[in-house]
Amino acid sequence: MITSFFLQVEVHHEYPHKIVSIHEVLSDEEADGLVAVAEPRMVKASIGHGKEISEMRVSRNCWVKDGESDLVDSLSPRLNWITGLQTSWKLDKFDEGREEEYEHLQIANYGVGGHYNVHQDPMFVYKEPDFMAYSVETIKGQTPYITGDRLATFMLYLSDVRP
Repeated sequence: MITSFFLQVEVHHEYPHKIVSIHEVLSDEEADGLVAVAEPRMVKASIGHGKEISEMRVSRNCWVKDGESDLVDSLSPRLNWITGLQTSWKLDKFDEGREEEYEHLQIANYGVGGHYNVHQDPMFVYKEPDFMAYSVETIKGQTPYITGDRLATFMLYLSDVRP
């Protein structure tokens, strides 16, 4: 439970898609802890559903699922509060979502010369106009349902990115 947390918000772009920086979301100890969780799991980053290695993205990354790290699990309620979204399957307070609707926390290290070319994440942008995405997770007695695109991207910087 969050008892007191003040947000220091810097707006970079308002319309049509709001881009903000929220300062001091993590303590230095939490950032170091996430690096420690990630380091032994890091692999060369891939892109897309086919998990292809591409020069479009030069980095190493890993994914941390709900329940795999006490630190990540302790940060999820804070991210829910900041975004106003349910960001973790374990915190689905309405018990309406499926695990596939929540992305695991991705930790990436771009290193010297690393990059991710400009791209769009929404799945519908690359499809035919009448394309409808359906859930893929199989739950006994339930049929697939129409699902949507990613609503937002929330990035936490674990090191100082300023020159």
